[in-house]
Amino acid sequence: MLELLETEEQYESYIKRIYILMKMDLKEDSEESEELKFLSILVQNYEQVHCKLEAEFDKIKSVKSLKN
Repeated sequence: MLELLETEEQYESYIKRIYILMKMDLKEDSEESEELKFLSILVQNYEQVHCKLEAEFDKIKSVKSLKN
């Protein structure tokens, strides 16, 4: 069963599953096709939040390094 994506471990697992599903010849509206859509949305949302946070941390580090 799929769960909300909250950890780096889940993220890695979902990315691997997406890769497997993308290599398959999926039929539209199949269970696997729906799973791929759902996983893709979860991963996209996770990346938007976490990549944005990482970018903010990088900005803070840059500013701090300029002050030193």
